[in-house]
This record gives sequence, structure tokens and C-alpha cells, in this order.
Amino acid sequence: MYCGFAAVITFLLAASLSTDGRVANRPGPQSSELKPPFPQVDREFQSKYCKVEYTASKEADARQLGADADSSLESMSHDLAPLDPYLMRDFDCTIVQFAVPLPGIATEAQEQTQSENGGRSFRVFLLALSSIPATSRTVVGEPKDEDFSYKTIADELSAVLFDRVTHDKGSGWRFHQAPDLFVQGIEGYFGMTHSTPHEQNLTLPLYVTAVGANSGEVSFRGAIRVRNPYLGGLAVVAFLYDVYGANRVNALLMSPKPTFDEAFSDNFGDFGSIRGKYNAWIAKRCALTRKSR
Repeated sequence: MYCGFAAVITFLLAASLSTDGRVANRPGPQSSELKPPFPQVDREFQSKYCKVEYTASKEADARQLGADADSSLESMSHDLAPLDPYLMRDFDCTIVQFAVPLPGIATEAQEQTQSENGGRSFRVFLLALSSIPATSRTVVGEPKDEDFSYKTIADELSAVLFDRVTHDKGSGWRFHQAPDLFVQGIEGYFGMTHSTPHEQNLTLPLYVTAVGANSGEVSFRGAIRVRNPYLGGLAVVAFLYDVYGANRVNALLMSPKPTFDEAFSDNFGDFGSIRGKYNAWIAKRCALTRKSR
């Protein structure tokens, strides 16, 4: 289904590799490459849920980052608590904020989340907000500002929570065994819906509209396929929540089926069966965005 009116967004999409110009790395055993002490980092403090390590000159950024992390974790863990009552038990997360870009780890276009101790401890690496150039923009043309920063840390921390939920359930598929379209999609969706009103009410519709403006972004040829998991994946997850509801998505997360595909089919039917519902949904969302302008 093609919205046909978002020419500027379509141009930005063609010029970008991900929905916000980021290259994100998900948690995994390969993440043990960067070990402390970290360059540029000479201060730390403990927020309610996370240790935040930073450079002294960027303390204001770090304090806000810690507050955003705590707020988003409280919101996300509240929504996910019915799935895992022990979700925040022994929560061990360190946020490492760099003052200048660290290529391959933390730049204006990249964050990284690394897991340790069998997935029970995590480090999130990112660049201080004030170190991101003022001219930097997301794929939908928004500035990388305080809203973007809040959404970014919520996005990264959601991966920690989803990983815990699917491990703690005991049996069944695990979060990072799912296809990228779901992993990056639900992380991006939670980042936008558990950060600021701007991200939820303005940015999320812009991203969905961007998908509607690109008729080939999401397809249903034998399976759900997306060109860009950060963009098409987010739209697919938003569709699942909007049309089927949180309970159905939660059932997918908690499924004892051994693979994501089996769990998805068990909860939503085969991949092709939802195509009509998706097309109707994205056409409606595009029309609502167009009407609100």
C-alpha cells in the first residue's frame, strides 16, 4: 500500500541505511571486545537502575541520560511485569557515554549494547548528546535532540528487557533468535512509546508514513520481508500492537514454541494471512497523518 504523498520522506529514506541514521549492534557473545577501562571515561555515578560512566566535561548530558534511562526502564518494566515478575531483579546495567566519537562503538550514527555473564549484565555505549552535530537529522528529518536521545536509550534498554523476558520464561524461542525485522522493530517501537510524547505522538507516525511512502519496504512474499528492519520492522510491530493488541504480542513473546516463526504462526496465523489487515492499517495511518497536517 502506497501513501504517495511523502516525497521528502521517500528521498530521505533512499539516502539512509537505517530509520535514524544509526547502525546498532544487538547483545551477543561477540560483544566482549571492548573492556574497561574505556577511553575518555573518568567519572561515574549510580542512578536508580544503572551505573553511568562518562567524561567530566559531559556531566550534564550524563545526568540527563541517567534520568531518562531510569524513567524509561520504569515505564517498560511496568508494561512487561506481567510476563516476568523477576524482570528487574539483580538488574545490572552500565551506560558508557563518550565525549567524542569512538568509531565502531559510539558515534552520532551508532550505539552498541553488549552482554556479559550469560546475558545478565549489560553495557550500553553511546555518544553524548551535546557531541552530536546540531545539523544531524534522522531519516524523517527531525533533529537529533533531547527527544531523540531519550528514545535512543529507551530503545537500547528495551533489548535488555526483552532478552530477559524470553530467557526467564523457561522454554521457547529467545529474543535474539527472532528475525531482525522483529528485534529492531520492537526495540524501536518501545523506544518511541516509552520515552517522550513527541516521539510517541509525532515521530512514530512519521516513521509509519515513511513506510507507506515506500511501497517496497514491507512485503509478504512467503514471509513478512522488509528492506530495512529499523524502518519496516518498526511499522510491522506498530501494526501488531495497533491491530491485534498488546496481549497477542505478549503471547508471542511468551510462546514455548522453539522458533519465532512457529510462535508467530501460532499467534497470528501464517505470514500471508495478515497482509490484508496490514495494508488496510497502513493506508488508514497514512490518511490520518495526511489529515493532521
